[in-house]
Amino acid sequence: MRHCEACQREFRSRNRSQTCPYCGFNTNPRGQMPRSKVSLAKLEQQQRECQEREEELREYLGTDPD
Repeated sequence: MRHCEACQREFRSRNRSQTCPYCGFNTNPRGQMPRSKVSLAKLEQQQRECQEREEELREYLGTDPD
């Protein structure tokens, strides 16, 4: 039995799959990719916020990205 960190359910893995059949969360802790749609969306949001902050800082300082 495996435990899903995202939806907190127990499930039996089939064919050695480590993906939760209920929510699609990849329970493999060694994976390099985002483990769920939620974590991917969170990563994209963080990147957007970082870009916005950089743009605001450039505008404030009056510098050109080149």
